[in-house]
Amino acid sequence: MIARRWRLIARRMTLLAGVGVGVMLLAGMSFDALSRLPKKILSAVKNQGYSVQNILVQGHHMVTHQEITHASQVDIGTPILSLDMQAVRAQVETLPWVKSAQVSKRLPSTLEIIVQEHAPVALWQRGQDLFLIADTGEILAPYDRRKPTRLPLVIGAGARDQVRDLLAALAQHEWLAKDFLAATWIGHRRWDVFIRNGPRIAFPQGDMNQALERLKRLQHEARGQLMTQVTSHVDLRLPDRIFVQDRPLSKIESPAGNVGQERDAPES
Repeated sequence: MIARRWRLIARRMTLLAGVGVGVMLLAGMSFDALSRLPKKILSAVKNQGYSVQNILVQGHHMVTHQEITHASQVDIGTPILSLDMQAVRAQVETLPWVKSAQVSKRLPSTLEIIVQEHAPVALWQRGQDLFLIADTGEILAPYDRRKPTRLPLVIGAGARDQVRDLLAALAQHEWLAKDFLAATWIGHRRWDVFIRNGPRIAFPQGDMNQALERLKRLQHEARGQLMTQVTSHVDLRLPDRIFVQDRPLSKIESPAGNVGQERDAPES
C-alpha cells in the first residue's frame, strides 16, 4: 500500500516536472511559432497558472498606469506565453508622453512594462492655444496656464517641427541660451529669437551656427552689453553685415523696474 502511494506521488512529480520543462521550452519560442500551436496546448499551459494576472508598470509620471495598460491591449487572463511582446511595446509607444517602452514577462503571471517618457522642451503656440512639445516636435499635452513654467515659447506654423535644431544650435552658446525666452518661425524658413531682458535677433535662413558665431564676436566687442535691454533688435540676415537697433531711452527699465531711467548706450 505504501509502495503504491509513493509510485503515485512519483508519477505526479514527473508530470509536473514535464509541464515545467514544457513551459520553459514554450517560453523560448518566437511569437510566430507560438501562434501556430494548437489552442489546447496554450489552454493547458494557462490552466497551470501561466496567464497574465498582474501588469507591473514602472517609469511613468505624466501618463497613468491605466492609460498604459489600456494601450497595451493585454487583458487579465491572457495566456502569457502567447503575447506578442513587440506588438505590446509598439502599442504602448503610441502614447504621446511615452518615448520608449520595454516589455518583458515575469513567469508565471506578470507582464512588466517600463516606460521612458518625453521631457517637454518648449511651449508651442497655435492661435490662442499653448501645448507642451517634445524635442521631436510631438505635442505632448495642452499647457495648463495655471502652472508656472520657464520653458521657452515657439510660435508659428511648422515651428514645433524645427524646435530640435533650434535648441541644439543655441545649446552651443550657453551665454545666449540661458536667457532664451521665445522664438518665432518666420515664413517657414528662419527664426526670430527673443532674449529675456534683451533684443529680438533675426537669424538668416539655413544653418544658424555661423550667425551665432558672428553674434558672439559682436557681443565680445560690445563688452557683453549687446544682449541687454539697451538693444531692441539685432539683424543677422545678411552675411556681410549686422544691423543693431538701440531701444529708445524712454523704453529702458532700470534693474529696480523704474521706466524711463536713462542709460548710456554701448559703443558701436
